[in-house]
Amino acid sequence: MTPKLRSDLLLLLAAAIWGFAFVAQRLGMEHTGPFTFNGTRFALGALALVPLVRVRSRTGGPGGGPPAPWRDDLRRGLILGVVLFGGATLQQFGVVYT
Repeated sequence: MTPKLRSDLLLLLAAAIWGFAFVAQRLGMEHTGPFTFNGTRFALGALALVPLVRVRSRTGGPGGGPPAPWRDDLRRGLILGVVLFGGATLQQFGVVYT
């Protein structure tokens, strides 16, 4: 498989996953509101990331770099998480009202 074909198939897979997620979001909105839906979604995501952040803080970043302080990762993750939560919540309101 050529690198170009592989990259095109991976982009197609990402688009398909993203598109199918709208069906799950629409169904989820029948039972809860946008803030509750995204709050639950992001809380589960944060719980899934905690072990990975802990391992990275002990072993270092990609390429065998020095271990990153856990607090720096937490601070950056919270900032990016709040921005992503805002965008996802706007998207959820769009799913509800369109």
